[in-house]
Amino acid sequence: MKTSRYLLPLLALVFVTLLQTQASAADTPVGSWKWFNDDTLVVKPDSSVWRDDKKLGDWEWTDKAKLEFVIIWQATRKDKLTLSADGNKISGVNADGEPVSGTRVPVK
Repeated sequence: MKTSRYLLPLLALVFVTLLQTQASAADTPVGSWKWFNDDTLVVKPDSSVWRDDKKLGDWEWTDKAKLEFVIIWQATRKDKLTLSADGNKISGVNADGEPVSGTRVPVK
């Protein structure tokens, strides 16, 4: 059957795509996060941060090599954050020096 000759390359492509998706999640805060206060925040590739349908602020890298970034809330307050090496946790401090954190919401 000629169909089986296409199956292996197709499966390989799917596998590589899944690996790239998982790897990219580990080095970016882009995604959905369960925040320490039980809100779910969405960090978008366009540098915006949302809750539901409301834009709350923007994010930017401060040191990408160290996975450090800030969220600048619309009230001009900043959270200084670090993404964990596995990409599943965010932790840091807010403008008052109080701890803030989040856990990545798995993609369904």
